[in-house]
Amino acid sequence: MILFADHRHYARRLLRRSLELAVVWLVLTGAAPDGLLPGLVVVISAAVASLLLPPGRSWVWRPLGLLRFLPFFLLRSLLAGTDVARRAFSRNPRLAPTLVTFRWRLSEGPARVFFANTVSLLPGTLSVGFDREKLEIHSLDDDAGLEQDLRRLETRIDELFRQESEPAAERPGSASEAPPP
Repeated sequence: MILFADHRHYARRLLRRSLELAVVWLVLTGAAPDGLLPGLVVVISAAVASLLLPPGRSWVWRPLGLLRFLPFFLLRSLLAGTDVARRAFSRNPRLAPTLVTFRWRLSEGPARVFFANTVSLLPGTLSVGFDREKLEIHSLDDDAGLEQDLRRLETRIDELFRQESEPAAERPGSASEAPPP
């Protein structure tokens, strides 16, 4: 009977996951009739794969860190977006594309991935590669303030991911060495 109960558990999870993915598919395709059959195949395949693959590491955000990060990110996005728009409509845009090597202070794991993705969401910058020691960033400008801006972002993300039992001052290479925001 335990085996039967396990099958019912997986069947419920498969059904729920399939319904969630079907809603996403319908929204993305506008429920177009010619997308229903391919959608059925994609939805069922993705649902089965998501249940068979091992679960990833969860990202635990600190609520206070999130409250500090969101306004910071939104303001930076607005300022950077305005700068990119100004350059796009300028007759002589000031462009000096460059690659910047940024040395990590964040712990390995989700915080670094989140940092790299956040850098790519900010206009004018793009994460192009990383390894254990550094992140390579393409920038539209060789602005000297970019390093300081990246350190501020790193500090905010460290506050977002840091566990209560893990003070920044005790972690080697932590963002506590960064200049204050």
